Amino acid sequence: MTEEGVPIGTDEDFKPRGTVAIVALFAATLILLWLSIYLILIARGVTT
Repeated sequence: MTEEGVPIGTDEDFKPRGTVAIVALFAATLILLWLSIYLILIARGVTT
């Protein structure tokens, strides 16, 4: 505990940079996978 009575582990200005980086990496991976599938389908001439 600090002198104000707030536990040491709580930080009001906590910024989850690692979480943001993981989510951004996950989103970029999904976009690249969908783009590669899209390009494969376009190259094969698939029409609906």
